[in-house]
Amino acid sequence: MAKLTVATARKLKRGRYSDDDCTGLCLQVSGTEQRAWLYRYQRNGKPAYLAHKPAEVVQFEEARA
Repeated sequence: MAKLTVATARKLKRGRYSDDDCTGLCLQVSGTEQRAWLYRYQRNGKPAYLAHKPAEVVQFEEARA
C-alpha cells in the first residue's frame, strides 16, 4: 500500500495497513471508529506487533516520527 493519508484511513475496512514511508509503522482498523498505530517487527523470524497509541491521539506526522 502507498503512503497513508487521513482521507484514505477513513475509508479503510478492518485489517492492518502498512505505511510505505515509515518502516514498520502500521495502522490497525478494528471497527468503524477504532484505529490504532502499531509497530511491526520480527521476533524469532515471525512477525510481531507492538501497540503504539490510538490514531485519534497521535496524528500521522507524529506517528511517522
